[in-house]
Amino acid sequence: MSSLAQRLQTAMGWGFERPHERQRLQAALDTLPRALAARLEGGGGGPRDLAALAESLVVGESYFFRHEEQLAAALRATATQTATQTATQTATQTATQTATKGSRLRVLSAGCAAGEEPYTVAMLVRERGLRADIHAVDVSREAVRRAREGRYGAWALRHTSAARRERFFDGDPSSGDVQLHPEVLGAVTFATGNLADPEDPVFRRGPFDIVLCRHVLMYFAPEARARVLVGLRGLLSPKGVFACGVAEAGLVREHFERLEPFERGLHGPRGARESTPAVIARPAEPMPRARPAAVPPPARPRRRTAPPPPPEERAPSTAAWSDAAVRALRDRDADAALRACEPGLALRDPVAHYVAALCHERRGDLDRARAHDRTAMALDATFAFPCFHLGTLAARDGADDEARQLLWLALELFDRERPERVAMLTDGGDRASLVQACVAKIRSLR
Repeated sequence: MSSLAQRLQTAMGWGFERPHERQRLQAALDTLPRALAARLEGGGGGPRDLAALAESLVVGESYFFRHEEQLAAALRATATQTATQTATQTATQTATQTATKGSRLRVLSAGCAAGEEPYTVAMLVRERGLRADIHAVDVSREAVRRAREGRYGAWALRHTSAARRERFFDGDPSSGDVQLHPEVLGAVTFATGNLADPEDPVFRRGPFDIVLCRHVLMYFAPEARARVLVGLRGLLSPKGVFACGVAEAGLVREHFERLEPFERGLHGPRGARESTPAVIARPAEPMPRARPAAVPPPARPRRRTAPPPPPEERAPSTAAWSDAAVRALRDRDADAALRACEPGLALRDPVAHYVAALCHERRGDLDRARAHDRTAMALDATFAFPCFHLGTLAARDGADDEARQLLWLALELFDRERPERVAMLTDGGDRASLVQACVAKIRSLR
């Protein structure tokens, strides 16, 4: 690792071991003034110079309602737990209705980019009649400035329905400039912060009922990532919900445990107390920064919903349905393939969900394709094929940074992919051809 990469890793926690990470560093250097880049590459430059390079390295690519179903599940889980705690409410009231009775969710978006994620949460909260204090933090000062401004182009709204555009935005997206309504703009508190620094003020603002850190953890070096996860776990209330990216689920297992339905990618803190409420009523004003988070007294760890058993402990895929589904898919009969894999879907077999993802892609339903891919990865974190498929879908959607990370993860997973799955899903192909396809796709990204 170069001395510059080491300095960045020390300051920001980012890793530069993989080829695409080193390429990203070089590309960022190329955007800087020549004198500044030469100074940094020569081992010089002060904190401001390093900060300028960090701004060039930050991945600001995001969009509204990204993986909306995961955010909705997190809100639903916390609202439901609030409903069970309020014994005075009638049995016919919904969880959302109950949560509005005096309770405020506390939500943290860690790595918020230009604000698309926390503002999405604010919109979902309003649609459900909930109340929430939403805090957001990012290492990029420029991203935070843009988030506070609340102006976006058509690309950020590519997954936003016309009804939501009408309700929450002013302006014409086709003109490349829309403005968030004040009700959403004022619902989020932004701050700059460095998740790799345990002394950063963000770690004194808990506890939170929901902590979102999606598509962020993958950029950290392993040692820094462990520190970040310890800090984020300390911010989460004992029965709170933590959400990471689908490709990051395997990175958080030492600090969080998966919750049902596990395909949503939601986690809870390990060793949480049974008696502590998930949603804690608090005043509307934000907690002072200097005030440390309360530390709960030691208590007996509660038993959370157990995650699914690892793939090797589950029953193997049924050859009858898998052979029929794959054969129908190769015959380009997506409907027949979906019918054939129904028994596997009922058994929550990851191969069945991957086949279903391919079927829905052929039918033009990319949202359902992504959902089945994510479920397959949640069921088996070592399954390379759905990871590769998600990467190709992200590339098709123009999300090159997300695609690159997914494809590099798939490349690693293909090295360990089960031979029987390789043979079944590639019509007798081999691992080398899969690796070559993955590398070619990575090189095609801009």
